[in-house]
Amino acid sequence: MSEDDRAMIALDDLLPTVQALWKTHLLSMTRSTVGDVEAMDKAFRATYELLPGAVRVLVSQERFVDFCTRHRDQLLDRDWMTP
Repeated sequence: MSEDDRAMIALDDLLPTVQALWKTHLLSMTRSTVGDVEAMDKAFRATYELLPGAVRVLVSQERFVDFCTRHRDQLLDRDWMTP
């Protein structure tokens, strides 16, 4: 199994963890921010810094941001975001 494959498996397994981090640390994100690509990129990068060190060794920040961008709808439960 390649390093890329291991990284993708790790990210898939982390989806619920990443969503929990968003709920804990980014509650003030507004619905209008979700449409702002630059703001979302910054939020994904900030979330990356909250991941365990072992995950950050395996998964680069760019790969993580790309993963979050592709799974944005799964990560963002609009019920907890402020109007």
